[in-house]
Amino acid sequence: MRWLLLAILLVGCPASPAPTPPVLAPQPPPAPAHKRGRLGWVDANDKTMPVEGVYLLYRPKSKELVFELFPLEPTEAMIPQLLKGNALGAVSAMDKGPDPELWPTWCPYVVYKAADPADKAAFGLPSLDVWAIDQRIHQITTSWLEETEHKLEGKLEDGALVTLTCKGSAKLETPVRTDRLAWELDVKTKVHVAGD
Repeated sequence: MRWLLLAILLVGCPASPAPTPPVLAPQPPPAPAHKRGRLGWVDANDKTMPVEGVYLLYRPKSKELVFELFPLEPTEAMIPQLLKGNALGAVSAMDKGPDPELWPTWCPYVVYKAADPADKAAFGLPSLDVWAIDQRIHQITTSWLEETEHKLEGKLEDGALVTLTCKGSAKLETPVRTDRLAWELDVKTKVHVAGD
């Protein structure tokens, strides 16, 4: 009997089974690095342009703010065209974009137009003009972005800082194609007043 008690003490009681870890729901993969630039991103038909640079033009006569957005910082050579609101002219001299895999022989851009917050009768704004993010399509233009979350702050004076935060999406259907757009911007930049 003593030997039996000693054997039980030495061996010990059978261990309880380890608890089964909970089964976690699968998590979505992290967004690709190219999804967001320093100032946000714009997506056209599942092709994304990270926004790394901006030039803001204010047109007092039309009370229109023109945010010219690029996947790179605007260079000095681009400024004369940007002052005219000519983003296409500003990128036309480039032989490729910052991501040659997406844009091997051109540089895309986006123009986001917003109204002066003091102008309560602004027609058709904000609007979005997307050029060549999706290589199959040259240009996609939208207006009346009703689903946009949009906030604009700052004085509309030359050299003053203006902040634009907005996000939204749009689906444009025509007889020949359907385009899908999505964007999220968090931009803080100086105002350049147009001379028109």
